[in-house]
Amino acid sequence: MSTPNLRELDDKIRAAMQAEHDLGDPAGEESLFQMLLEVFQGRRRWLNLYGFFLTFVFFGLAIWCAIRFFDAQETHAALGWATGFLACFLSVAMLKIWFWMEMQKNQVLREVKRLELQVLRLTHRSGA
Repeated sequence: MSTPNLRELDDKIRAAMQAEHDLGDPAGEESLFQMLLEVFQGRRRWLNLYGFFLTFVFFGLAIWCAIRFFDAQETHAALGWATGFLACFLSVAMLKIWFWMEMQKNQVLREVKRLELQVLRLTHRSGA
């Protein structure tokens, strides 16, 4: 069996990449903004919108607690506002992590669907 030269190999790779391009450009990554917008589609759209709203609410509360902390005259009050700030800031951080996990889940599901489509194409090609 003769080995193909580099030009033939490049042509085969380009043909395979063109076939992959028809699957939705798996080599290219979506932008962060596109991935974020994708979180707000689907069955759990209302829950994600609610989480997004809560993120802004907790962020606003954290800023308010920080301002009140610096205005506090007594140590007990300052500790209370600092605790409120930390609780709100941790809530914002947890919600952000949740959104990153949702975006990662969507990306993994997309890749699994691409693999399923490739397996389906291979089974049709082999005639099985």
